[in-house]
Amino acid sequence: MKGKIKDIKQETHDTKRFTITLEKEIEHKPGQFIKLTLPKKYIGRPFSISSKGGKHKEIELTIKLYADGNFTQKLNELKKGDEVEIDGPYGHFYFDDKTKKDVVLIAGGTGISALHSIFRYIIDKKLKNKITLFYSAKKEEDLVYKEEFEKEDIKLHINLTREKNGRRLNKEDLKNVNKDSLFFIVGPNEFVKDIAEILKNLKIKEENIKTEIYGR
Repeated sequence: MKGKIKDIKQETHDTKRFTITLEKEIEHKPGQFIKLTLPKKYIGRPFSISSKGGKHKEIELTIKLYADGNFTQKLNELKKGDEVEIDGPYGHFYFDDKTKKDVVLIAGGTGISALHSIFRYIIDKKLKNKITLFYSAKKEEDLVYKEEFEKEDIKLHINLTREKNGRRLNKEDLKNVNKDSLFFIVGPNEFVKDIAEILKNLKIKEENIKTEIYGR
């Protein structure tokens, strides 16, 4: 499906939010991803949809742009009005609004994109699921959506691993969460595996743990 860049917002020093208008509506569940293909690039790359789930003719992708990343550097050159190709949505990592369970969202780095979709969906739909968000990033300057998260009635925990006295998210941080919640973990491979193992050690049921690993 064809899409056109409607807007580009610089979120952090190396992360941009792309608003894309589509030629027709798509319906995506909060947390799913699409494959994005750029002009003259024949291999599509998967990116989580960061805007809320539902049926829309417009989506947002919040993407970290790596200095040594061939594809993301091409993304960095995009301008308003440029055309792209969208394929999808795909993925089994999503929030189902039929669930009555509270939700614990755990993000490593730009894994926050998929979780923002879930967060925004629950808030905007005024669902009764309570949200707890654990957000791990390297430094304060790497945080995306921080002010938006702080405005809402959620439990927000931020871990900055490379600031002074910074540390990784650990068992002590997670031990007091509602263990009957649904847990959504997304981030780099090692982060996701470590957090999933901590949750299992805390006696969280495996069927209540959903994971998504992203790569460059």
